[in-house]
Amino acid sequence: MADIKEAKRFLDLVEPDASFVFRTINANGDGNSVVGKFGDVQRQLVRAEGDGLSVCVTINRQAGVRFIWQLSKPGCEFPCEPSIVVQASDEEVQAYWRCDGLSFAYFDVLMDCEDLLATVSLPGFKQSSGHVPRIIKHDGPSYFPEGLKSAFFAEAFN
Repeated sequence: MADIKEAKRFLDLVEPDASFVFRTINANGDGNSVVGKFGDVQRQLVRAEGDGLSVCVTINRQAGVRFIWQLSKPGCEFPCEPSIVVQASDEEVQAYWRCDGLSFAYFDVLMDCEDLLATVSLPGFKQSSGHVPRIIKHDGPSYFPEGLKSAFFAEAFN
């Protein structure tokens, strides 16, 4: 059963009381989008989890970058302190760095990804692997774009 408090806690760390694009995804990678504030769509997401679907969320907006993230092994060293860390599975942690104002061009280089609206697993909801992601750190700093650019792949910006 979904841990609604954990999911809301994560979404409040991203942007309190915001609307999000959620994705419910089956084991084949097919899915549907659900758009809205968490309180308005949580029953639909809980039902989807009960049907065996993974529940994911888009944490960035079309209008701009909120976070960059990295999936890593537990205990690895990061280029700078993450804002949020989620235990994604027994073998992986997902680190997030808050950075409002980062341009899409720099997001693309830092993430090696052209999909600003990529989804991440929503903490509190069981994924198709059977694991329920949990927030393990949430008090890290926010960054200005220059701070992230100097910490991540500085040579890419020279």
